Amino acid sequence: MRATLATDDGALIFIRYNGRVDFSNPEAPGPAYTTPRFETGDERDAWRNTIQAVMNGRSDGRTPIAYRLCELR
Repeated sequence: MRATLATDDGALIFIRYNGRVDFSNPEAPGPAYTTPRFETGDERDAWRNTIQAVMNGRSDGRTPIAYRLCELR
């Protein structure tokens, strides 16, 4: 997945991640696991460029996947 996010203060942050999710049962999709990275040229948010994160989440089959995001240290 790739997306560009805009912060409240106008910074643009590019996020990309790969991962996996089990959609074999559309009624109750399995957990999703991803490894996002962030890129920005805005100096106020440059610290995000150094983060390696992991996310896990789940969908109830009716709504998008809700993720929990953690930084690896």
